Amino acid sequence: MINKKKILIVSSGEKLVPVLKELLPVNEYIVNLSTTIHDAKKKLRNESFYFSIVQCPIKDEFGVKSSQEIANTFDIGVLLLVKNDIFDQVTYRLKEDPILVLSMPTNRQVLYQGICLMNTLMFQKQKMENEIRKLRKKIQDQQKINQAKLLLIEQYHYSEEKAHHYIEKVAMDHSITKVEVAMSLIEKVKKMNKTNAMRILDQHSIPYMVHEYPHKNEAVDGIHVASLLNQNVEQVYKTLVLISNTRQYFVFMIPVHLQLDLKKCAKVAQVKSVDMIPVKEINKITGYVRGGCSPLGMKKEYPIFIYEECVLYDTICFSGGKIGLQIEMNPMDLIELRHIKCVDCVKA
Repeated sequence: MINKKKILIVSSGEKLVPVLKELLPVNEYIVNLSTTIHDAKKKLRNESFYFSIVQCPIKDEFGVKSSQEIANTFDIGVLLLVKNDIFDQVTYRLKEDPILVLSMPTNRQVLYQGICLMNTLMFQKQKMENEIRKLRKKIQDQQKINQAKLLLIEQYHYSEEKAHHYIEKVAMDHSITKVEVAMSLIEKVKKMNKTNAMRILDQHSIPYMVHEYPHKNEAVDGIHVASLLNQNVEQVYKTLVLISNTRQYFVFMIPVHLQLDLKKCAKVAQVKSVDMIPVKEINKITGYVRGGCSPLGMKKEYPIFIYEECVLYDTICFSGGKIGLQIEMNPMDLIELRHIKCVDCVKA
């Protein structure tokens, strides 16, 4: 069974339409007629057409500008028929649009050649779009495989080579594709116990990586954490909670090797003075424990300030919400998510 192509003819003329219908045989085409641009756009919004033939002028407007809108908005080719005395002007105006311009009056042969050319152009366009779709899927599949490799490296400490061979082996052993193995791995990791901080980032579709480091269920010094993760101390941040003289709580994030300047903190927080909260109150105030306090997912959303030089780096690390877990992400994503202010808050 032949898949018929739907063609939209936009014309107010009575003589041209029968000719076009003869040139578009019913066994190959389904012809739809609109006598106004308004009606044509309404049909284009509700139906898909192979291409459109527009004869200027139309009842409700001239038609050249609307032909541009039809071609670019609805992503279809347009065969535009205009009077001979404006052919050159219209052709020049539409030189960058997917529109083929023919001058009128013309004969049946030239009109048929124009229709054949539109068919060829649309066929090539569809062919190219199919190739792009295939290429895009191939890229997406490779991205999933790369994501799975990264998860194996991050979560299970595989080498890149080992991760590559593991995915290949599982695919061969189970007679499935590598992308199916990758998606299974990704889904498995998704089901792992996540912290509130991780869930918040997931809910906002913000990319991040998770790093784990050895611990004995007790806080690990920030500089030592940076060393365990082989990270630059300037990119590993600690989360500190302060209380003001007005009993307000503020969260400050600074690199692990630096110290807070409480006077600067009070100034940016616009209060008279601030001080560190007692260690025993960390859980009561934040819901987290010492050594696992994250700026995301606290019991309440307190104002957050971050050391201004964080924006110099592509990523920074901070607690993921429990001891032994660090989140690495783009600082700008974090700043935008929680409306964090970048400030100078450390001792010189």
